Amino acid sequence: MTGHRGWGPGASAGSGRGVVLCIGPIPIDKPCVLHECDNPPCVNPYHLKVGTAKENAEDRTNRGRQARGDRNGQTKIPDIDIPKIFADRAAGLLHREIAEKYGVSHQNITRILNKQTRIIYKKKEENNV
Repeated sequence: MTGHRGWGPGASAGSGRGVVLCIGPIPIDKPCVLHECDNPPCVNPYHLKVGTAKENAEDRTNRGRQARGDRNGQTKIPDIDIPKIFADRAAGLLHREIAEKYGVSHQNITRILNKQTRIIYKKKEENNV
């Protein structure tokens, strides 16, 4: 992780040394430090592991930590309207007509209707039930 809350630029030198002491040297091919437990305030260094940025992003998505829908500050369509979009399409409206109704591009509507976006991800434990 990088940034003001991670282990990259902006992290204190002490936190980086602590990671190396607890989990060993950080390999060049896995430059990120990932947090294994799903408890955000946790500071247990033994819950850390090395990985890649891709693994970190996949982990975030699989745990349901990625801001989607109403949790994303840049969303243009509230979650409550997603079923209405499907109903509009079932009623025969064209993608561009639905897009005009909600003030977004027809490509955005197409991605929603094709379930390429606005998918609500569940945590792994919930998916296995």
